[in-house]
Amino acid sequence: MKVIRSSFYIPANNQVFVDKCAKYGADNITFDVEDAVPQMKRLMDVK
Repeated sequence: MKVIRSSFYIPANNQVFVDKCAKYGADNITFDVEDAVPQMKRLMDVK
């Protein structure tokens, strides 16, 4: 079993963060598609 030493939580609405996150070598990357995305942006995307 691999030990997870580092975790990145990336707001999924920020394309710059999404594009760059893999190059930093985190053991785990979680894309936050709800809480890190501003509410107005979520409401606009639902339409």
